[in-house]
Amino acid sequence: IVMLFLFFAYVGSLMFSASLAYRQASNNYPVTYYADPRSQTATVDGHDLGGFTMAFNQTPKDVQLQVMGLVPLPPLPDFEWLGSRYRIEFSFALDLSQWVVRDGEPPIPRSRSMIAMEEEETMVGMPPQDLSKLRDWLVGNSNDLAYVDMVKEIEWPGWEDLATNVKSKIRQAGFMGVIRVRHTTSETFSVHKNRSWANFMHSRTTKVICALSVFGWFLYQPYMWLRHSGIPIRAKYRVQIPVTQFWRLISNKIGPYGFNSMADDELLGY
Repeated sequence: IVMLFLFFAYVGSLMFSASLAYRQASNNYPVTYYADPRSQTATVDGHDLGGFTMAFNQTPKDVQLQVMGLVPLPPLPDFEWLGSRYRIEFSFALDLSQWVVRDGEPPIPRSRSMIAMEEEETMVGMPPQDLSKLRDWLVGNSNDLAYVDMVKEIEWPGWEDLATNVKSKIRQAGFMGVIRVRHTTSETFSVHKNRSWANFMHSRTTKVICALSVFGWFLYQPYMWLRHSGIPIRAKYRVQIPVTQFWRLISNKIGPYGFNSMADDELLGY
């Protein structure tokens, strides 16, 4: 009897905790969709396609050219099978965000509201089939746990030549290690529905309760696998500054120890 009483008390406490978690998941905020807060803060109220793209398809803000210099270290005596080890000699990133633009034809100016024009502009660079898929999803999807994966693809025509120039300049300056050059090629984040059930299922409290109940976890995982489904929506961007012009901006600041932003001042004697 005592064990039975403890069992019911345990189950009751889990159910009570679950009810509190569901109440916390419910909110009256005027938000229909929100981006994953770990990477974005954008939200929107409504199911309009233009409003959605205006909120979640803004120009990427963290686009960089990243350069890293690595120096090989002597192998460990008893662990040569692990392969070569490297030490980071220098690492720097140059911001490209100010030159990132939508990769597509701009909308034709027409006599309509400024908001409508801004919404159309945020659809530039998005494939028509993705726009159609997104429109249908916004209007017709009834799965609270469904989400949108926004995939912003970023191209920089001819950037391989710039990478070659950077490597050559550093090597000519005396650095003999391994040089890695790359640029940001994509930005991806998820957009979720602001529904009580979705918020409840995503809640950490719910996951803890399911884990403590043992059997609940075996129900939670398959359910989320079946219902937590996303659709990828692409948007194309490009870095519009020519690589030759960008190289002129940075060439005299690159040396054997990476990037020296004060190189011009030092040459001028400041």
